[in-house]
Amino acid sequence: PDHPESWRDPGGPFHVRVLNAFLSVSFHIGSMLGSEIIYITFCPFMFWNIEPALGRRLVYLWAIQMYFGQGLKDHLKLPRPWHINPRVRSLESDFAAEYGFPSTHTMAIMGQAVIVVVYTYREDYAGNGQYPIFFASFIAFMTTFVTALSRVYMGVHSIPDIIGGAVITCATLWTYLSFDNYLDLWLMENNEALYIPTLFFVGLLLVYPRPRSFTQTYGDTAMIAGVANGVMIGSHFTHINNLPRLPLNWLVVSFEWWIVYALLRSVLGFGIMVFVRHIIKSLCVSTLSRLLPASKTLPSERYSIVVPTKFITYTCVSATSVAGCSLIFSLMGLTAQNLEALHPM
Repeated sequence: PDHPESWRDPGGPFHVRVLNAFLSVSFHIGSMLGSEIIYITFCPFMFWNIEPALGRRLVYLWAIQMYFGQGLKDHLKLPRPWHINPRVRSLESDFAAEYGFPSTHTMAIMGQAVIVVVYTYREDYAGNGQYPIFFASFIAFMTTFVTALSRVYMGVHSIPDIIGGAVITCATLWTYLSFDNYLDLWLMENNEALYIPTLFFVGLLLVYPRPRSFTQTYGDTAMIAGVANGVMIGSHFTHINNLPRLPLNWLVVSFEWWIVYALLRSVLGFGIMVFVRHIIKSLCVSTLSRLLPASKTLPSERYSIVVPTKFITYTCVSATSVAGCSLIFSLMGLTAQNLEALHPM
């Protein structure tokens, strides 16, 4: 290290020597796979271009896992590895103020990988009952394995953090897979889905074990709850209004045209999402700053501003991505029915 005491500061200056470039790149990519930004970008792409039903199930599980995982972190308050062993250095500074156990990256990627395999196995897209279950399971296992090890490599989690995250995920999956179809059906068919999820998530956020000193964990949990809330509301709106299906059937349309229209929808959709996020976030911050008592603390470090802002903002953004973008794409003729007729294989 450049300074003797820099071992004790995870954000302090230090030198990094890469001994194996392949493993280093793999672990950096694996660590990125479990981050929130990947889900916020991948989930809309899933709804627009792959399979909305799978996207909904991924978001439902993600919200359940992250609420319990983040809540356990702030309730148990177990330290990160560098607090236990001062020779451990963190290659990520974003999580320095957060607690360690369990590894929510491991929980998220393990849950998502299993859901993808289970859902595609149930649907049997090829239609011949010959789903490559062992190959799919191997890919899911390796993705989870690399992501889990990457958290140790990056210095932000210990082995017990990883094991704890995996055990919690197994229990969550065992419970979730017993009712995921019933939950999805209820959210699609019942008008109460327009307000009950919002009340439910608000109640969960109110009882969340927020830490005294400010960390991003509570705000990130509010963001994830907002994403799930918006997906539920937007999916219900799409279903009851019978909006046309968007994802193209890759057995009907050539892969080249699938890529073209997937990119076109993504550019338009993400542009709309960024615009909505900017408008709603600005309105929330300015409104709450005026309504709440004055404070010397920055708005970005006040739970009373950060949590409601993230929940409302991402509820609007995700509802827009699911329902608003679907409506706009339908008006533009970017539906599966229109495009498959234009470009048959």
